[in-house]
Amino acid sequence: MPDVPAQTLKEFLERALSGVEEREGRFAQVAGLRYTFDPSQPAQELAEDGTVATPGQRVRELALNDGRVLVQNGRLVAQTLEPGYDIEGEQVSALAAETADNPWIVTLGLLAWAAGTAACGETLRRALPRRRLWWTAVAALWVAAAGMGAAAALPLDCSPAAGSQCLRRAEAGELSWRHEGHGAAAGLILLAVALSPFALWLALRPGRGARIALACGVVGLVAFQLVEGAVDLDPGDRGGGQRILLLTTVLWLCALAVLSWRAARGRTRGPGSHPDYKPSSPG
Repeated sequence: MPDVPAQTLKEFLERALSGVEEREGRFAQVAGLRYTFDPSQPAQELAEDGTVATPGQRVRELALNDGRVLVQNGRLVAQTLEPGYDIEGEQVSALAAETADNPWIVTLGLLAWAAGTAACGETLRRALPRRRLWWTAVAALWVAAAGMGAAAALPLDCSPAAGSQCLRRAEAGELSWRHEGHGAAAGLILLAVALSPFALWLALRPGRGARIALACGVVGLVAFQLVEGAVDLDPGDRGGGQRILLLTTVLWLCALAVLSWRAARGRTRGPGSHPDYKPSSPG
């Protein structure tokens, strides 16, 4: 059951309930879940090619036996602001696409993320000792912030979920330059954030801080490979994979912001309070 997207499960039940009032015999026998339905609501209808022409609205509540609620009041729990959105199969950027109902929410989130990352880069600039290549870590954060701003300014045309019409249009080159630009900005963010711990390692080495930064970079790359491998095996879980990477990125940036702020405060109190300060030997 966990491998079946919530949207797919709801569509299956809608199909099973589409002829319940005529006793057509397709009522499904299920286990591992609980649901309620309303036969007075519109039934699912199929087109001649077997695709869903009219989504049904008869499933009102749906929950798994492990307590996870999938549908409330006829809508998937992740679809309060975006009807039809599949949290497992669609990326966060789809919520800011031109076809989205409330794109401003994610757009503002991207702009806030960009501002926070830029501020983190500025704090790091003030905190880092001026060693060779110290500026690379700062540049990585500022490039990431620029990519976040570009992603906010260049919305997707539509949601390129696995198997969607939007994805087929993208593969045929039928989408706008803004759509392609958003993908390029997302790649730039990923690259800059992935390089930032290694740039910080170069700026701090030798020392404990450099070793911690290097370890964070290695862990991040391993996590990226694991998530990408899982998505390659199941393209329908691309949305879940992206959220894992976003969480990893946010945790890294938050940790970096706190450490940079503490280091900057120590530097303003005097050189002896900086973690990389080493007093010169007498004589």
